[in-house]
Amino acid sequence: MRESNSIKVSAVVTDKDKSEAVYITEKDLVPESPSLTIKAIGSELQYSDMTAEVVFENPLSEGLRNCFITLTVSGLLTETMEARMPLLKQGQRLRVTMPFTPYRPGPKKLVAGFNCDQFRDIKASCNVYIKPVTGVVPPLRRY
Repeated sequence: MRESNSIKVSAVVTDKDKSEAVYITEKDLVPESPSLTIKAIGSELQYSDMTAEVVFENPLSEGLRNCFITLTVSGLLTETMEARMPLLKQGQRLRVTMPFTPYRPGPKKLVAGFNCDQFRDIKASCNVYIKPVTGVVPPLRRY
């Protein structure tokens, strides 16, 4: 499913009364991407502490292995942040909060990505507008 994002379903049916009557059909199904949500919490002010909350729920009837969430955006984070979870059980919800301090003012897009052995490149984003601070500029903190 990861490579083509589709599943080919084939069915072969034989008529019980007429054994020479065979019916074949194929269909490509494109499953919906699982839901990933992100929101920014806190004062949208330059150099003020904020938190990104990312939520993903396993839609499959099996566990997801080697899961990780990434968080990126230029001007909000000095580097890509990552949270890992080795196993996400069937129907289990993963909620991750990641603190950050925006260092550049203006409109920004916070982007979260989810990957695991079964899914790749599930994305979500939210827009924030970081207001500039006037006066003294505090030093940049790293998490």
